[in-house]
Amino acid sequence: MDIHIGIWDLILIYSLPVILFLAGCLIVLLILYISVKLPISEFDFKHDLIYIFESQKNLKRFRKRRLAFFMFFLKTMIGDNGTQALFLYRVSRFFLLHRLRIISDLIHRFSKFFTDSDLSPFAKIGRGLMIYHGSGVVIGKNTELGERCIVCQGVTTGSGAPKIGNDVKLWAGAKILGNIEIGDRSEVGANAVLLKSIGSDVIAVGVPANKIISKQKPT
Repeated sequence: MDIHIGIWDLILIYSLPVILFLAGCLIVLLILYISVKLPISEFDFKHDLIYIFESQKNLKRFRKRRLAFFMFFLKTMIGDNGTQALFLYRVSRFFLLHRLRIISDLIHRFSKFFTDSDLSPFAKIGRGLMIYHGSGVVIGKNTELGERCIVCQGVTTGSGAPKIGNDVKLWAGAKILGNIEIGDRSEVGANAVLLKSIGSDVIAVGVPANKIISKQKPT
């Protein structure tokens, strides 16, 4: 008995797995979106997304529209490895805080493989973190990172317990090493290696970062 397969049969055979895969991804993203909206105090990813969304100049007029926020959520979760790394960090830390270290460790390991970033669940990261081009980012386990910080690709913190304030910007390739502190609103320049504490409202540049530039305007 001969079986004749037409062109539409071939299209259906080859397209069905793709359709099922995309549908599965959409269902997963919907579940993640619902989980983001849940009022769980230890899970700060909702606040991260809101801050990132509201910081986009081209989205100002859509800030109060739920559909725009949902589309932004889909876009960042699918295509931005920095947002993906931050989300997986929040999940991993959530399980760590609830004494489920094995699950936390598995999520952390998956995150390093999937996003090319290493955000330790033992690090304390404040709300509103923005990770630009997140490849190669390492946030060590004893790091304390304040709120609304910006971290670019290749940034490393660790080799001690660095404490980083609020609204701090760590530019591409910056290294923050040792038991040092960074004041609020300060910046560490690209490829700078910071080995000593700096105050608020300054910019540290150089290797090592001994050149400290004040951000305050002269009066």
